Amino acid sequence: MKTLDLSTFLRHDPVVADVRPLRQAAPQDDVLAQAEAAERAGSPGAATALVTAAAEDVEREAPLEAAALLADASWYALLPYGSGRALELARRAVALAGDGDGGVAMITQARLGDALQWDGRYGEARSEWLQAAAIRTAPEPRLLCTRTNALLRAGDLTRARESAYAAAARARDAGDRAMLHNALTFQVTSEIQLGLLREAHASAKDAEAAAGAALSGDRVEALG
Repeated sequence: MKTLDLSTFLRHDPVVADVRPLRQAAPQDDVLAQAEAAERAGSPGAATALVTAAAEDVEREAPLEAAALLADASWYALLPYGSGRALELARRAVALAGDGDGGVAMITQARLGDALQWDGRYGEARSEWLQAAAIRTAPEPRLLCTRTNALLRAGDLTRARESAYAAAARARDAGDRAMLHNALTFQVTSEIQLGLLREAHASAKDAEAAAGAALSGDRVEALG
């Protein structure tokens, strides 16, 4: 079964509350911003090094933060170093996350599923995505979107659609426009694949409205 490559927007998901800043440099968001800039400049290898070093700096004092960073590093590592290195970093992220925080555990396990897929091991990847989706977390929009993404990639379209609607509702309540856009995009994707074309059209109209009146880059993306 072909999987859906829908994880780009979830590459950085700072789910850990009250994490400690990096000891020797910038907070986590700054490190990720630097990595993003390096990737845009054509150096995913530098991005991998930045994020991996940041994770190593906080691994003892803040293992959950380190786990989230390693999940990001796995993404960056795929292009310059291949699926083997991406898989290695994803496994380290899962090991660090443990069972201490449901959100971090779900995100790292979903990324492990991604890395297994990149390595051509879809059966194992699907198992990881389904396990990730089963982890209990707070009903926050970004976590619901992560769950939806995992379900879509695993091919569980009915549950993915339900999760997408839940994510959209939570995102509306929270005023989280970015996650609302993501959730509505997932609604459209699941409904098209389920053959629910009338519902998909309605969801697409909602996504267009959520993108705003101006023909911005986000709105163009929402329109597909």
